[in-house]
Amino acid sequence: MKLPKRFHPGFTIVELLVVIVVIGLLAGIVTIAYNGISQQSENQKTIAAINQTVKLLQLYKQQNNGNYPSYTASYYVCIGTGYQNGICVNETATGNGITGREDTTFNAALKTVGGLPQPSTKIFTRSNGLIAAGANFDSVGRAIRWRLQGENQNCGIAGAFGSNDNGSTGCYLALQ
Repeated sequence: MKLPKRFHPGFTIVELLVVIVVIGLLAGIVTIAYNGISQQSENQKTIAAINQTVKLLQLYKQQNNGNYPSYTASYYVCIGTGYQNGICVNETATGNGITGREDTTFNAALKTVGGLPQPSTKIFTRSNGLIAAGANFDSVGRAIRWRLQGENQNCGIAGAFGSNDNGSTGCYLALQ
């Protein structure tokens, strides 16, 4: 049986284009949602690691006559491990030559009072050319610094404050 001319099976080019556009829009929405969820996950990982670090440092200080863990780094020491080239802060671009590095002495000291925290090690290039990743302990200021993805993020720790820089939020918590 032959169909009349006006009933050819198949789709028109317009129908195919509409389907392709709808699939493209759905793919875009899914991609945006995934990126937001991924960012939140990395930020929560870092905030949890900072909470754990604060507790470990307080416990270590309590058990060691009011002293924080010692380490061989000069100024900043990375919290956790797995940083690219073992570096969590590189301020050599500003001329002060300060670099924060992973330190086995510091990590071993933290391990004496609990498990080693592991923040996200995502690398951020700040507007002034500084490189920052994850979190670090500042021996001079007795503070913890960390970076979160996205501007205007909640640092997640009571007493911490943040500032926006080149698409990220830098957080700072002074320790007592």
